[in-house]
Order: sequence, then C-alpha cells, then structure tokens
Amino acid sequence: MGITIEQYLKDREACPVCDTHGDTAERCVTALLSREDNCLIYNAILYNTDPYDNADVLLLQNLRSSNSERKVLEYYYRSDPIVKHIKILAGHDQNKFWQYYYEKYVYEIVQLLKAGDTSTASDKIFKMLDELEAEHGSVLQQ
Repeated sequence: MGITIEQYLKDREACPVCDTHGDTAERCVTALLSREDNCLIYNAILYNTDPYDNADVLLLQNLRSSNSERKVLEYYYRSDPIVKHIKILAGHDQNKFWQYYYEKYVYEIVQLLKAGDTSTASDKIFKMLDELEAEHGSVLQQ
C-alpha cells in the first residue's frame, strides 16, 4: 500500500542549503516536487497539446538530480511566482498559454537533453526564467 506525499515528507529535514538560509523543510529542495503550482516546465508539459512522453519527463528528472541543490532551489523559488501569475492570466484557457511556453522554451530544453547536452539545457532553463521575470516583472515585485 502506498503512502501520501504528506506522509513521505512529514519527517524530512531541510537540506544544508536551506538550513544555511533559514528555510524550512517544506520549502526545501529535498521536499519540493514539480507541481502545477510551482513549476513552469511541469505546466508546459502537462498542458501542451502534444501528449507528453514519459522518456522526456525522465530526462528532466535526471537533469534535476544532476544539478546542485542550490540551483534546483533557485529554479523553484523563481518559477513559483511566475507560474502563479501565468495561471491568473490564463484563466480557463490553460492549454493555450502553456502551449506557447512549451513551444518557446521547453521543447528546446527537452531536445538538448535528448542530445545529451545537459549543461546547455540547464542554461536554457535559467535564461527562460530571466526572460519570464522580465516579462512578468512588475507583477512579481508586488
């Protein structure tokens, strides 16, 4: 019998990176999971019009596990407010918005991972964050 995510995370402690910054285990990279409310890539894959390939998801998971905790935590901290803002803008038309972001950013990231170029893929993720923060910046500062 399986357990819930809450049960799995109940006794987790913050990783050293989070401890250094005073973050709780709930906000820690070791506890963060890609979800609809916090991950740009997750939403772009979930809501684009092409059915996602499990192999693509595995490539992205491997990229996550190959990056430093600090880098993964930075991704989630930066992605979270952007996702929330995009979801407000999208309203009931999630597919249209996320399809756009999939085509503009995520497709290329997945192709780089398929080619084994994890370094460039990781750089593209942070370039995507830079561009989206610039695009949505005034709202994110509130």
